[in-house]
Amino acid sequence: MFKEDFQTPEPNPPDSETSPHQTKGEGKGGEKRKKRQDKQRTTNFECELIKHLQSEYYIIKQEAQEQFYKQYFPYVYNIILRKLNFPPENSKKRWDAEDLAQEIMKKAMLNISNFKQKSKLTTWLHTIASNHFSNYIRAQERKKRQSEHRILDDMVTPDPAKTFEAFEAKDLLGKFYQSLTNNQEREIIEYLIQGLQQNEIAEKMHLQPSTISTKIKIITKKFKEFLELQNKTLPN
Repeated sequence: MFKEDFQTPEPNPPDSETSPHQTKGEGKGGEKRKKRQDKQRTTNFECELIKHLQSEYYIIKQEAQEQFYKQYFPYVYNIILRKLNFPPENSKKRWDAEDLAQEIMKKAMLNISNFKQKSKLTTWLHTIASNHFSNYIRAQERKKRQSEHRILDDMVTPDPAKTFEAFEAKDLLGKFYQSLTNNQEREIIEYLIQGLQQNEIAEKMHLQPSTISTKIKIITKKFKEFLELQNKTLPN
């Protein structure tokens, strides 16, 4: 019974005659506009699917969710793959794409009542997927920045409970500081040791916070290279 509800209705036959008040050319133009509008509308199949996704009956709702996933997961997954520039098979980005697509499908099903049916369901899904992906990228960039800054922070402000590591960190940082020839980089390290935040350092040095962030990335990279030359490892 439920499967029959999902049968896509047969399209209405196109009108072969134009309105008596229209010329032949106007009639064709009207048909083209109608076809464009039809492509932008929610189909009967989508309307029925949305209706069953919001059903109070568990079995009907469950079957609708399975149908929704089967019908639209490949579409959402392909959107994410395209945004990730189609990473190779069995790569981390491929796995990330699958995880993101599943998260988007779940979000869409939970928020299906917000779909106003003024456009095709795929249009709505594309918007959700794009927003979700943008949030994911921002979170990844934030995580990367935190990871980069932690490496230098661990050396600038080591755990005082670890006496030996603290001493070793201070010794290494001193050697690294002396190896720097760029006065701005030395100044930034001095401010970091004092416990200043990036925006505070930017204010003192009369630079943009984004400039300070970039310089800290450069310092961190140099510090990694310095540690490799010293054949040292970061304290845990």
